[in-house]
Amino acid sequence: MTMHAGDPPRFGMWRILWVLMVAEVVSGFETSMIYAGLPAWMRLYGNPLGVGWIVTSYLLVSASAAALCGRLGDLYGRKRVLLVVLGAAAIGSAISAAGPSLGWVIAGRSLQGLAGGAIIPLCYGLSKEHIASEKVATAIGFIVATASAATGLGVLAGGILTDRLGPQSIFTFSAAIAALTFAIVWQMLPASPVERRSRRIDWIGGLLFAPGIAALLVVASQGKDWGWAAPLTLALGAGGLIVLALWVWHELRQADPLIDVRLLADRRCALANLVMASAGIGVMQFTQLTSLLLQQSPATGVGLGTSATFVGLLKFPALAAGVLGSLIAGWACGRFGGRTPMAIGCALMTAAAAIGALNHGSIAIIITAIVIGMFGVTAAYTAVPAVIVAASPPDRTSEATGMMAVVRSLTQAIGAQVLTVLLAYSAVRGPDGRPAPTDSGYTAVFWFMALVSALGIGFSLALGGRARRAAAAVPIEAAAITPPA
Repeated sequence: MTMHAGDPPRFGMWRILWVLMVAEVVSGFETSMIYAGLPAWMRLYGNPLGVGWIVTSYLLVSASAAALCGRLGDLYGRKRVLLVVLGAAAIGSAISAAGPSLGWVIAGRSLQGLAGGAIIPLCYGLSKEHIASEKVATAIGFIVATASAATGLGVLAGGILTDRLGPQSIFTFSAAIAALTFAIVWQMLPASPVERRSRRIDWIGGLLFAPGIAALLVVASQGKDWGWAAPLTLALGAGGLIVLALWVWHELRQADPLIDVRLLADRRCALANLVMASAGIGVMQFTQLTSLLLQQSPATGVGLGTSATFVGLLKFPALAAGVLGSLIAGWACGRFGGRTPMAIGCALMTAAAAIGALNHGSIAIIITAIVIGMFGVTAAYTAVPAVIVAASPPDRTSEATGMMAVVRSLTQAIGAQVLTVLLAYSAVRGPDGRPAPTDSGYTAVFWFMALVSALGIGFSLALGGRARRAAAAVPIEAAAITPPA
């Protein structure tokens, strides 16, 4: 018997999709709940640099885990690896909740990073594995909508828990959520097929990839504080590039590499990742930029003088726009292919940034730009994995979408530094004596975002045609797979 990826699923689409959405809640909550507790940890430990590693350790591990765990899921069964990372999230959260020192909190957060990076590429692979090919794009839309909602609500949940029970309660809650999700996945998700392998695993490829990516992320996120010309920054950046160059050289020499760098050379995958990069460098910094603008004092000559509470409330219309954008884009990808919703998403991102550049002196206009921008970002973020899932081989789907997550992490870190540099270039002293961005600084950042988003439109249109390949055209021989124990 031959099984095709486009065969009707043995299990109902909505049952599978519900389980994947529940799993994605863990990733969204783990990523965002932590931010509400940072001020409390600052007061508790009195070590701003150390507390910053509660976030940084998670991001470093999640970036590497996205591709590595995605590939391991392709090899050993995506359900099995999903259970492993959910277990790691529960254990890591428990360690952070009970840890007697900041070091233990950071160690637990590092374990949580496995789930934060790996869950979404594994869910993309599981959707292609168990859901009929014509419904996969719709499923991706629901997964992205869940990620957007969970990330937004996670900030709110983290704030409530911190205020009522203290910051450590965030980890207790996330441990319970991860454990419950582990049980749901164990009981309700069907087993993944596992490839029978006669050749050895290319573990060297994984060992080279993780430190290279981690080094570049540390440089991108810490370079401003250390100094871009500081010996540590230069050494770490050069070391990361050298290690990644060795990784590419090694993987290209392997007949069966752990992470196939050749996937990035596929025209559809390359263009889709370039769209993701344009969003990561540009409009994915939109929330950070507008939050600063909205709360800046008008006495500086620019700024709207709103409260942090007001900025928090703005998350709800932005969240609604994000959920709607991902659902509509998922439907459109299934009907028209990925190019059209991707290009429209990038066009909306361009429009949102241009609105901000032309007029950022009105709260109503900024709110409008935020809603348009969030709709565009989630539409593009839904279309990009839909294109990559359709273009990638069935046995490397999670790996390919994991590499997409790495691209997003790197470009977001770069974009954050570009934003900081542009705003600082023309800063003035505010009434409190602290530097504050000027009108020209905000205008420059908004136009920069518009430019890179417009590049995303070009990359999208370059895909051509319907930008998808029928998954059913790639068979998986039943003799090559066996269900896991």
